[in-house]
Amino acid sequence: MSAIIKEKYQKIKAEIREKRKSFISFWKSDVGFFILILLFSSFSSFFLGRLSMANNTPKGNQKEVEVFSSIQSSKKVPLVASKRGKVYHFPWCPGALKLKEENKVFFSSREDAEKAGYLPAKNCEGL
Repeated sequence: MSAIIKEKYQKIKAEIREKRKSFISFWKSDVGFFILILLFSSFSSFFLGRLSMANNTPKGNQKEVEVFSSIQSSKKVPLVASKRGKVYHFPWCPGALKLKEENKVFFSSREDAEKAGYLPAKNCEGL
């Protein structure tokens, strides 16, 4: 009985060696190498993208808010609002980019915009 088991074991072991050799030879071929390079570049670009998103911490956003606030306080950047709307934006905010040119109203400070009855836009960072 044990001779039969040893024989089957040796047969299975030989099959595994053959499969391992064919597997290794595939990855050493040009097609296998190309697939490896493709997989490596895909995974590395995916994880580099994930790392870049991990660096967008609230601290980074706070710095941007501080920069925008300092620009706003120095009155270098005007604020924009719509004649028909109730909120004001920085010119680069999504809401400001959607405004038609004929409907735009510009303000030099937050105070001016709020005196005119406008509120800061909630989707515009730094206001």
